Amino acid sequence: MTSPSSPLQAVYWSCGEALALASHIGSSPDLPSAFELKQRFLSLLEQVAEKATRAGLSREDMEDIRYAIVAFIDEQVLQSPWDGKQEWMMEPLQLEYFNETTAGEGFFSRLAVIESRPERVHVMQVYYLCLVLGFQGVHAIKNPEALEARIETLAAKLSAQLPAQDRISPHGIPADSGRQRATKSLPIIHVGVAIVLLSIVAYSALRIAIMASASDAASTIQQTASSIPISPSEGK
Repeated sequence: MTSPSSPLQAVYWSCGEALALASHIGSSPDLPSAFELKQRFLSLLEQVAEKATRAGLSREDMEDIRYAIVAFIDEQVLQSPWDGKQEWMMEPLQLEYFNETTAGEGFFSRLAVIESRPERVHVMQVYYLCLVLGFQGVHAIKNPEALEARIETLAAKLSAQLPAQDRISPHGIPADSGRQRATKSLPIIHVGVAIVLLSIVAYSALRIAIMASASDAASTIQQTASSIPISPSEGK
């Protein structure tokens, strides 16, 4: 892929793979060991930081983007039927990266700050995408009904701030995202390139992992989707 030409493209170039893989955890009951899965995501999260830096995003942008992805990954694991989730949640990614276990609330606190700064619409887009893909955070317990209104409000803000060419219709949202938006124009940028294609690769990799034994999962996934490395050293 050529270097991204805008902050919005840089965001998707940086985080597409991590989001694609995370979006399928909830529906995959037979995953590799907690150690293997965490190493894979640690590698992807380091790539998020490296790509964001190379693309010229600020450290603040990179950290807020990574926070959203980490919160999404941890919640996907928690809600999955995977046997390894108890081991994972003893030391979730949010604890490792941000020294906290309250990302369900922190996600929306950070989003509120980001929303107050229109020049950071590219970061807001990542939070919106996590919500469309199923992130609930604190709303899953306290007020699930308010979440839909929150997403609609965010969609309206993004639609007003993003260029027209960076929006897609509601029909462009993946069918398995768990959310059907009624907004006329939902601002998910380059989904066909940055999310859908990567999702196909990640989904294929996870399907093979499900059929393979845990001991074979790492090598099988790497052969099928070399763009999603198993260990941090392989991603450098």
